[in-house]
Amino acid sequence: YLYELLRQKRLLPRRQEAEEWGLVSHEEVSEWAAGTRDAMLISVSHAWETRQHPDPCGDQLNRLVSGLRIYDDAYVSEIWVFYDYVSLFQYERQTVAEYESFRRAMRHMHMCYAHECNWTVRLEALTPDDVWDAALQNSEHLVRVYDDESKTVRGLPLKELMLNRVPYRDRGWCKAEVEWSSCRSRSEQNQCLDAPGSEVNSESELKGKVPMAPEVFQEDIRRAEFTHRNDAGIVQRLQHEIYYEKVSASTLHSTRTKGH
Repeated sequence: YLYELLRQKRLLPRRQEAEEWGLVSHEEVSEWAAGTRDAMLISVSHAWETRQHPDPCGDQLNRLVSGLRIYDDAYVSEIWVFYDYVSLFQYERQTVAEYESFRRAMRHMHMCYAHECNWTVRLEALTPDDVWDAALQNSEHLVRVYDDESKTVRGLPLKELMLNRVPYRDRGWCKAEVEWSSCRSRSEQNQCLDAPGSEVNSESELKGKVPMAPEVFQEDIRRAEFTHRNDAGIVQRLQHEIYYEKVSASTLHSTRTKGH
């Protein structure tokens, strides 16, 4: 589906407008969980470069597809990608089912990045200035977003969107996703697809790290940038959960090892 969007030079759609054939169904996930279907699960950690659309120039999509081709060539199984804008129902959610789906996802968001069966790929670079400027100057470049004023999805020029050029590592959600992804036992399940200059130098920073204590994480998040400041509380609660989940698992593993 992502390949097709790129081929057609389309931007990523909201979950509400995404074609059904490009989405993974609950039935397919259930089959995977039961072991009757094979798939590689990849969660994308990325910046939202405008308030209304995370990737208004299509640069993230281009980098993501380029990176996914490597996995596609290396694995025979299907690749299922979690990218929040396309995977979760976005504002404005208009049905009870959409609200409930979004709430359930937010309660367990940390699992997309910390679960041992998932991989994380990070898009740390922002859209280059020359690509951004070209889109600004192109009168035909319209970004389909939900327009609060007209209550419809329509194409808007890039200049009419609320931009957010905060660096990846300074963003609250991105900080959390890096932290959660670093708790897996295998470092290769947490990969940066771009911005080699921002990549960590030590493998130990990415591998099997004990989660940051909630009170330490809270101070780190306090200095981070959030588009919606109330998201900070959600992130802190999820960190609290994963801290005790991972610490409990580590303690149990240690006890069993000593028993042997």
